[in-house]
Amino acid sequence: MRYPSKRLGGVFVTLAVASILVAACSKTPTDNDGGTQASPGFAECVAKPNDCNSGPRANGGTLTFVLEQDMAAWHPNAASGTHFGSAQVLNSVYPAPFTVLPNYDIVLNTDLMVSAEETKKDPQTVVWKIQPNAVWSDGTPITAKDFLFNLWTFDGKTCTADQGCTPAATSGFDQITEATASDNDKTLTTVFAQPYPDWKSLFQLLPAHIAQSQGGWNGTKEDAAGLGKAFKYFIDNQPTVSGGPYLIDKFEKGVAVTQVKNPKWYGAEKPTLDKLVWRLIEEQSALVPAARNKEINALYPQPNADLVTQVKGLDGFHYYLAPGMSWEHVDLNTKNAALSDKALRQAIQTAIDRTEIISKTVGVMDPSIKPLGHHVFVPGVKGYQDNVGPLGFGAGNIDKATSILTAAGYRIDNGKLIGKDGKPVPTLRFRHTVGNKLRGDTAALIQQQLKKIGVDIKIETTDKLSSTLDSGDYDIILFAWVTSPFVGTTLKDLWGTGSGQNYNKYSNPQYDAIADEAGRTVDKDKFINLVNQGDAILAEDAVTLPLFQRLNLIVVDKRYANVRNNGTNLGPAYNAQQWGLKAN
Repeated sequence: MRYPSKRLGGVFVTLAVASILVAACSKTPTDNDGGTQASPGFAECVAKPNDCNSGPRANGGTLTFVLEQDMAAWHPNAASGTHFGSAQVLNSVYPAPFTVLPNYDIVLNTDLMVSAEETKKDPQTVVWKIQPNAVWSDGTPITAKDFLFNLWTFDGKTCTADQGCTPAATSGFDQITEATASDNDKTLTTVFAQPYPDWKSLFQLLPAHIAQSQGGWNGTKEDAAGLGKAFKYFIDNQPTVSGGPYLIDKFEKGVAVTQVKNPKWYGAEKPTLDKLVWRLIEEQSALVPAARNKEINALYPQPNADLVTQVKGLDGFHYYLAPGMSWEHVDLNTKNAALSDKALRQAIQTAIDRTEIISKTVGVMDPSIKPLGHHVFVPGVKGYQDNVGPLGFGAGNIDKATSILTAAGYRIDNGKLIGKDGKPVPTLRFRHTVGNKLRGDTAALIQQQLKKIGVDIKIETTDKLSSTLDSGDYDIILFAWVTSPFVGTTLKDLWGTGSGQNYNKYSNPQYDAIADEAGRTVDKDKFINLVNQGDAILAEDAVTLPLFQRLNLIVVDKRYANVRNNGTNLGPAYNAQQWGLKAN
């Protein structure tokens, strides 16, 4: 899984300016519609997603939570670090001003912040006030300097990619024209050149004093080279301090990350667990045996029918299965010489049969799942419309796919697709994450489907999704975006020309103009219209084929309290400081 940048940035809309999320959403996780299944202990999560499985905690104990992939990078919002598993670990180390609850409410992180408010609309001005007692685990105060380090390495201007700053996205930060510290550096005032509706999604704090003492930065805005060195330092190096409830005690590559309580934690809720262990298990077939042996206490895997059946028979555990804010998709790398041709991409997407894929994978768990027709909105959200289906993409229409190819100068000869140049189209490398049965089954189905138009694919797995995406080491790839209630800049962040998360290297000037305008549009109806214009262009260009909205599966040892589903990109670890053994 992969999650969009800026920690809270993602694929819904902010509650900030114009309250777009409230206006746009017609349903929340509390709606008990298709796909939701729960054991008795988690049944209340349907109606009480923020409070289910709650209760008093005893002091002590260890909770072992499964990661399906190893740590990608230690900087959570670098282009190389926006991996869901890595985010789970680092959410309780690097704090942010706001958080998103399981019911999608966006709330101020009052442990870190006194307030964060828009004080002026023209020009848009936001004042961030930091708690006086907020400190890093080495006792250094958390200040506006930490915000400024975040800003100067993310705005795309102060420190560029050539200088070493490679953020996943610059949206929002690139609109800040003034940033002024005051109140002994416990307040920061930011002024935006243009309205940025998703301002609450900005900032996840890394320690500026470590950037100086160990990262090679001199502490000034002018030291762009030093900012770049520090940015890379945080990518490559395990955190030495924490501004959250836990700090990292030990990292065993390929095995586990162990966290212990931050002795300087300033928050209202103190952790009770002695240790929080994030254990790597890539093979899904090993999950249930490990749980049965009490080697693990919680897991959050991509579900498949076999796994769900096994989980339902697992003694001593609660489970909860429900649709979340994530979606599975197939991406085509436009840097591949063959796939740079739009006609071939369109033919491939036409030949892929999403209905067959769903019926033989996730549809076994939930027959109500339908093909997804949008790259930003999910069904049930105001603005959702099917921009994919009307183009014939994902329909498995081999005759139509063949017609597209023939019209573009291709031909199929003895079952092999021959290109416009008279040469066979090379075998395409199709990659997905190792150990994931659902994706393996999906890849095998797509391989069979594309064979019908003479396209051969070679299926390969990866245990390093982040580096595979960042390097473009694929022709076709299958993964998921795990999103949040912020979608203002999704079009720009994920498919805009030059964006750090535009892994397919897609570029369309008309699309870019619409995506840029959408990212600064406050009026909700105009925003939705712009998103649909951009999404229609993206769909027609056949770069990313949405498959389906995913189900989230969380499985938790009954002995533990306050561990629950959060279907956004924050995941279950949004409240890790509250996890603990239930008090007798």
